[in-house]
Amino acid sequence: MSKENNTAVSDLSIIIPSRNDRVFLLELLKQLCILPLKCSEIIIVDSSDIKKSLTDEIKSLFQNKSYEVRHIFSNATSPGESRNEGVAIANGNWLGFLDTKTIPNNSWVESCENAILTKGCHGLWGKTSYYGNGLYENIIIASTYGFKDLITVPGMIIKKEKFLHVGNFLHLSAGEDTDWMLRLKQHCISLSTPNNKTINYFGITELNLIRIIKKWYKNYRACRSIHHLKDHRIIYLAFFNIFILLLVFNWNAVFANWDIDSAFFIPNISKITAAIIFAVYFLFRAILLPLLRGCSFKFLLPGNFILIFGLGVIIDCIKFIAFFPSFKSLKVSFQRILHRAQI
Repeated sequence: MSKENNTAVSDLSIIIPSRNDRVFLLELLKQLCILPLKCSEIIIVDSSDIKKSLTDEIKSLFQNKSYEVRHIFSNATSPGESRNEGVAIANGNWLGFLDTKTIPNNSWVESCENAILTKGCHGLWGKTSYYGNGLYENIIIASTYGFKDLITVPGMIIKKEKFLHVGNFLHLSAGEDTDWMLRLKQHCISLSTPNNKTINYFGITELNLIRIIKKWYKNYRACRSIHHLKDHRIIYLAFFNIFILLLVFNWNAVFANWDIDSAFFIPNISKITAAIIFAVYFLFRAILLPLLRGCSFKFLLPGNFILIFGLGVIIDCIKFIAFFPSFKSLKVSFQRILHRAQI
């Protein structure tokens, strides 16, 4: 590894998109100022509805730092668009990405530098853990993100030229990060996976039930057209079709002609089928999925699996509604079918 690569990570621009998250932004900056960050600048792309400069208290924390804090106001409407603006004005040869609700650990930049030195890679993924304070927040985590460390764009450090090779983030309110991660896999770019977590996420504290419903609906409605979510849409629409079939399909009427002596007659077949489907869904949503996401069996046992299941049902219903095609898209599809039929 050349000397240039040995010192390159210090030429790092850290980009933080912020939109109506001032409390979390200020807390993040307080945490960053006490970390041994090796970077050239921190760029905050602030697209909040109310434009406010950083407080004098926050500015004073960075007065003696070797790097600059740049607070840029923006009209961006999505995290991806804000990140793209940050990339465009970044002076560093390396890019680091954080969100307002993510706080890196002490070795964040150092671990990336070590990976570059030892593995010759082009950067490091973020590895995020989700934290909750109390039962309610842990129920949310168990029903959604899970307790296992996740590979994420927040916390990622990458050479700027490699980022530009992959291309900018999509202008979506959600899903732009996973879309970008999938696009990166199509290029010969090597990003190392950290051995340990590099980022802690503390945004669960702001989520009550109403905000959860709004957040998940907004996110999945915004990213329903992304290709990598195609399987998700198929699954939720398939479940919908199954329940519709249970309502309209009558086995005994068709195959047994309601003859109870017929070998094909099955008493209470609709109830049995519905009970089996519900049992499978319950076990998957309340127990199997949380366990796969790092939830301990001990946490499920006191009855928390019931709460996890209830929240999971709400989230799945939100996803289904969000994924369901709009009237406009159905109309366009119908017109296309008519057009093809006339050719």
